Amino acid sequence: MTLTISDLKPCPFCGGEARFGPESAVSVVVWCKDCYARATEVHLPHRNPKALTEEQMANLMREKATNAWNRRTKETP
Repeated sequence: MTLTISDLKPCPFCGGEARFGPESAVSVVVWCKDCYARATEVHLPHRNPKALTEEQMANLMREKATNAWNRRTKETP
């Protein structure tokens, strides 16, 4: 499954739209297009023990970046 912008929650600071980027072959980050807040940058592991394809690794990095961005200390109803 390929994660998209619609899988990202709004910015926890301003409610703005979240985006992926900049993306490279080795990292991805999620950021707010309105206030520029950003989550921790997710990097490609040094080793690839499961021998994943480049597409699978990109999806794995997007999934980890999405989880970091969507994590909230307290959910609002």
